[in-house]
Amino acid sequence: MFQYIDIEMALDHLGGSDRLYKKVVSGFHDRYSKADQQIETLLNEEDFEGARILAHSLKGLSGNLGSLGLKEKALDLEMSIRDGRPDREVCLRNFSQTLAAVIDETEIILRERYGYGESHVPKKSEEEPKPI
Repeated sequence: MFQYIDIEMALDHLGGSDRLYKKVVSGFHDRYSKADQQIETLLNEEDFEGARILAHSLKGLSGNLGSLGLKEKALDLEMSIRDGRPDREVCLRNFSQTLAAVIDETEIILRERYGYGESHVPKKSEEEPKPI
């Protein structure tokens, strides 16, 4: 049904717990919808370790969410930061595009699977960045 999120794979990974998956989706949406901007800020501040750690965390969380595509982009971004590769900006852009698509899909999951109303699923533009 979704291009970026495989719910069945995620449920298998989480032992079949739909209640846990709901927490994963909701938490990911609430905390990481602007993670690309947070990483960009950290890179601009030359906090390369902080940016790498956030990308690393997102790699693992993406797997729990069921998004292997985002997991791969997060891994590529993490390695580009760790290794100081010149393609770091391209990796961040690719990660950002995939993250936006995944966040869109989490909004659909929260509304359609878990019955969250429009008022309970904040739009990306209305959210405040969450502290890391």
